[in-house]
Amino acid sequence: YNSGELKGTFTTNEDATLVFALKYDEPQGKMNVYLDGKLSLSINEYEGQTYSKYFIELDPGKHEILWKYESASVYCYLDNIGIEATPTISVTLKEPGSLGTEVLAKTDHLKNVRKLVINGTMNDSDWANIKLMNSLFTLDLSGTTLTEIPEKQLSRYVHGDIFSFLHEIKLPTTIKKICREAFKGTYIDKIEFPVGLTTIESEAFGA
Repeated sequence: YNSGELKGTFTTNEDATLVFALKYDEPQGKMNVYLDGKLSLSINEYEGQTYSKYFIELDPGKHEILWKYESASVYCYLDNIGIEATPTISVTLKEPGSLGTEVLAKTDHLKNVRKLVINGTMNDSDWANIKLMNSLFTLDLSGTTLTEIPEKQLSRYVHGDIFSFLHEIKLPTTIKKICREAFKGTYIDKIEFPVGLTTIESEAFGA
């Protein structure tokens, strides 16, 4: 539609995330999204992609969602609307490379991880296990000792749809560098850059 609104109600019994995508003929419209009567997102697509994915975090309980779109002529399509339970799994690595073991002590399979908090020292084996978490929404690295995010490490273009839900990253104060294309193609909408970060290489957050 090129103007109008869509409303829905739902109930969740645990922490969850509402996910939806917007598709445009061309990015020239405005979408306001209200959660329980309060403005949650205001999306101005005058510049940007013609397909974007958005996330709204939900507490347990009953909720009402309202999408309200305004445009003089450009059509907008809501796509892939869903609600995913997103409980948090927090682990402390006993040694580098132990992420898989620590996570599997708290869930049946790595693919079940939606929000992950990691504390301790990581190595390449731990990054490899993160790539098995194909429904990861949030990755909290603030308790690690990482000094850089390696090149293409979390790129959706390199790893397919593994990181198609990844939208929030928390970085440690030790981070100095985010390498080339590290988060390319992801839908990151929440990130804070520590004061010690000195280098962000080309297309680290490229579309």
